[in-house]
Amino acid sequence: MARIDKMLGEIGVQFPQPYVDQVFTQWYSMGKPAVKRFSKVVTAYDDGSFSHKPSVYTLQRWIFESFNDRAKMLDDQVMQQLNQKLVAEKVEMLNRHAEIGSHIQDMALDYLDEHKDQLNVTNSVRLLVEGVRIERESRGISTTLEKITGLSDEELEKQVRQIVERSPVELIPMEIDDADNESEPETDL
Repeated sequence: MARIDKMLGEIGVQFPQPYVDQVFTQWYSMGKPAVKRFSKVVTAYDDGSFSHKPSVYTLQRWIFESFNDRAKMLDDQVMQQLNQKLVAEKVEMLNRHAEIGSHIQDMALDYLDEHKDQLNVTNSVRLLVEGVRIERESRGISTTLEKITGLSDEELEKQVRQIVERSPVELIPMEIDDADNESEPETDL
């Protein structure tokens, strides 16, 4: 019965579910506009014998009873995919940085091998140290990011608990004194 109620519009006009789904898609694709604005542009239902647009009231009911929940689920999926894409891009960038760091190390070692007899190797040593630092930082972060994205919610929660338990900081519950919240009267000096 609830499904029929959702499809029924004003004055007994019955809109089939495929049309309601089409209206949802149009509403969602437009960025979930306000009902009055959307009612001006909503595509009319046309079955060949008549053409009819749902009223503002019908659209409002559809949005409130169904569309908002569907939109939230889609928005959550979009955010999840965006987050996964951002993490993957960050891992890729850090892997590139690690490769560059490794290449810098190779260049420094090549220079050292070719110029063993020269005393002025400060630049090659700096290059080697910098290459090691870049590679170590980049590989460590990218590995951690890959590991974290593969964890379930329960595993992430467990990791956070372990970190908190190892923390030397002790959390102490505080009571709020009403006197602290009262504003002090202003005085003219």
